[in-house]
Amino acid sequence: CHRLVDAWSGAPTRPADAYASLKVLVVVLLWIELSFVTAHEPTVLAAAEHVAIWRAVKKHHDRRLQPDVVSFLMPTLNDATADAWAAKLAACRALIIASWAAFVLVPRRFPQLAAVCFAAGAAAYVMLGGIVVTLHQTRTIQGLSLFLVGAAAAVPSLSYNSRAASWLREYLVVCVLVPTYLFAGICKLRYYGIKENVTGRWLEGIFQGKAAHNSLWPALNYAITESRVLLFLASWGNLFVELILPLAVLFLHPRSRTGRIARVIALPSWASFHLVIFATTGANFARMVPLCLLAADPLAWRRPQPDEDEQAGPPTDGDVFRALLATTIIFWWFVVQFRSDYAHVYSDYPLHSSGDPYWPIPEMAVYIGSSSSKHRRDKSDFAFTGCLNAAIFVGFLVKLSRPREKADASESGRPLLK
Repeated sequence: CHRLVDAWSGAPTRPADAYASLKVLVVVLLWIELSFVTAHEPTVLAAAEHVAIWRAVKKHHDRRLQPDVVSFLMPTLNDATADAWAAKLAACRALIIASWAAFVLVPRRFPQLAAVCFAAGAAAYVMLGGIVVTLHQTRTIQGLSLFLVGAAAAVPSLSYNSRAASWLREYLVVCVLVPTYLFAGICKLRYYGIKENVTGRWLEGIFQGKAAHNSLWPALNYAITESRVLLFLASWGNLFVELILPLAVLFLHPRSRTGRIARVIALPSWASFHLVIFATTGANFARMVPLCLLAADPLAWRRPQPDEDEQAGPPTDGDVFRALLATTIIFWWFVVQFRSDYAHVYSDYPLHSSGDPYWPIPEMAVYIGSSSSKHRRDKSDFAFTGCLNAAIFVGFLVKLSRPREKADASESGRPLLK
């Protein structure tokens, strides 16, 4: 267990002030949810209203791969009880706002009270998020929900345990950000094929149709689809952001020079990527942008001196629990991928349908629908991505089993990204 704890919280650099950064994130998150920033995508705090109009938005759920969170949380939901359930969810919304406001205002000298306030709001947010995801089958909420689960486990120890702060940052990067982008890229290979990703032909259907209507500059969409060179560049840019960068961040040591460079490039690239796809297709992943900024340690200027040589204390029971939680989450991501490949290769699951369970861990099959059906050939693409996922999983196991020593002396020095 100690080796596992060191893998998650021993070597990675800890943020300058994780406690204050988390408070800033909560304020930004409340602003995002209470404003129109998530336009085109559902708002978690409006779950009560979504349920109130549930009669008109009933969705078909493939129970082979997609859990029905609504039926689990509200088993008696029907036309007659929808308003009553909506009133209960409105109370949960008030709980989120009140508890997170209290968390922001509670002084640092009351860490346990702050932890209770944050956990109460996080639990209610994750519950409402599950309902909204089930009703709308969106993939823009799960990443933040996963982070809130991890943050709730770390908040009680942030004020005195340096391992908790290091763990929270590594959890955010490895268990939330990297899988979100990595598996989104692998899904493009799974459902569109290697050839279409190399040539960029898969983007033709993305930039046209509904996406063109949601685009801020529809003329740009059509210009891209008319140019083979622009399609090629756009597709390879997507592969760089959603495949190469996540793999680099996942496998390079966070304190090595190359590892720091990879994170310096990846975090702003991911944040900018969301702005680009929103402008061109209308897909709104606004909740992921503050997570990328949080991983970049926005309060690094408050650190009085570098802490490269700071030694973490002996692991506590909380450290062991957090290490097991992070390991479970990242393994769950891989299980979802393996299950999708297996369902398409070895069962009768239709090739034109994604195997996305949506909640709590999504497959990240973004832009997979009618536009991808004409690009599918056979089951070989699913077999390829299954082998690719297996290779990444084995590589990650090898990395996780190694002692997380400090970076080599040749690569030591002040980090580029603290």
